[in-house]
Amino acid sequence: MYFLVPGMLGKYINTSITFEIWCKAASVFNYTLAGMHWTGIIGGNSRFNMDARDWNEFGYPTSGTKHLLKYFDLDNGKSGLIQNADPIGYRLGDLASFTSQIPSYPVNDFTVNIEYSRSEVNIYPIDEFRVYNKVLPLNEVVTNYNNGMGANPTTTENLLIWYKFETFELLDFSSLQDGSDIRLGMRDFSGNNNHGLPINMDTNSASSTYSLQPF
Repeated sequence: MYFLVPGMLGKYINTSITFEIWCKAASVFNYTLAGMHWTGIIGGNSRFNMDARDWNEFGYPTSGTKHLLKYFDLDNGKSGLIQNADPIGYRLGDLASFTSQIPSYPVNDFTVNIEYSRSEVNIYPIDEFRVYNKVLPLNEVVTNYNNGMGANPTTTENLLIWYKFETFELLDFSSLQDGSDIRLGMRDFSGNNNHGLPINMDTNSASSTYSLQPF
């Protein structure tokens, strides 16, 4: 089960980008919370992972409710992983050779709850998925974490995507927003109409296997 983000396909990422999400995990190993892919970039599969190889090296617990971020800093060629507003996550990786290529290629895949190969699916509950067109500064990360899940983000003007996962709605997925492509999906509250298209999800709220269960 995952969401495809059709509105991001074919677009160019010309700014730094930050993924933010709440997740409730029982263990940590290769569970992808979101992913982007660019054809043409070497190593062009950018994944926002719950991965023991990344998190455990910082001594993070592998279970419980987590506020997670991953950013790609295009200006400085850096990437960082941040859990529960821990500042150790800033300026972790030098990805200059990768990030410098991002503005030159259009996004050809953007998913939530899985990544490009469709193999590393997240099996744990998620909530409040957001994407920003900047590196979220630490003070805003701390505020978002302290305000808790369900609160509005500190900044909204830099949002590219914001899913609250409250209900499925009939939404317009057309590029011109002219009503020509109405489908059931997850509303993007950023105002950019980057709605999420559910793939292999139970969208019937009366079903016992309904995908949107209480967090």
